[in-house]
Amino acid sequence: KGSLLPEGNVVRELSSYGYLGVHVFFIISGFLVPYSAYLKGYSYSNWLSFLKRRLIRIEPPYIVSVLIMFTGYLLVFSYKDWHFPWTVFDLIYNLTYMVEWVDGKWFNVTYWTLAVEFQFYILLMFTLPLFFHKSKGVRWITYLVLFLLAYFINSKSFLLGHWSLFMLGLVTSQYQLNLWTKMEYLLLAIASFLLVYLQYKNVDSNVFVVAAIAIVVFHLFKKMKAVNGYLGDISYSLYITHCIILAFVYGIGLELWNGWVNNTIVGYLLVLIGVLVSIGFAHLFYKCIERPAQNLSRKVK
Repeated sequence: KGSLLPEGNVVRELSSYGYLGVHVFFIISGFLVPYSAYLKGYSYSNWLSFLKRRLIRIEPPYIVSVLIMFTGYLLVFSYKDWHFPWTVFDLIYNLTYMVEWVDGKWFNVTYWTLAVEFQFYILLMFTLPLFFHKSKGVRWITYLVLFLLAYFINSKSFLLGHWSLFMLGLVTSQYQLNLWTKMEYLLLAIASFLLVYLQYKNVDSNVFVVAAIAIVVFHLFKKMKAVNGYLGDISYSLYITHCIILAFVYGIGLELWNGWVNNTIVGYLLVLIGVLVSIGFAHLFYKCIERPAQNLSRKVK
């Protein structure tokens, strides 16, 4: 047991806020998926194709990452003669996003967010034509209904508990598609931030700050792709694999550390190695698993 960096270290303190990337992920998803569906002319007659494309795009990399996590941890725990905390049933629950429903255990702390994301796809199947309806009245009513549902059903294990973040991304995508005037967008954005406050005030006030920064960035770089460049390409692969890679790199480092425990320089070096190895593994994972899944999903009409 040990820690790479001592308590109070600035890098350790800053990295403790990394979990907020999850909330930015929800906002980006709320922006990108509806935006893309609108440009492709989504309608209720396309629901099956929409779901197929999302499943083919997301599920193969996710399933492979789950199997890697399960196998990797099983080997390590067996080698160390530790009690393995998961069962085959947990493997099934992770693969089917059922963990929260059956009080199981996630292999990866980020997997619960993909369960929420999947619920978002299901919701969009039924509501996208309403969000992009030619009647603004229909759009306003749709937002009002979901606002009230999210306020009264505020479970953080499920989509409605995070709807405020998806809503922020969604209303911003509509504004950039010229479906709202500036005043209408301002009112919807204020309503979204109000819901963020209501949903997270007793959980984590940092979410409100990060949401505000994310929306400002969206508008500052609205002429750029929301996800762009090399890290953007491998971002999903990095997202679903970095936990297991960092765990192994840091675990090996701490195992070999011994007399270096209080050496901050060595700690920084291990952090750097962990980040680089995570990116390298994500690159291979993207090339071998995610990109073929992307290409296959594009073949769905």
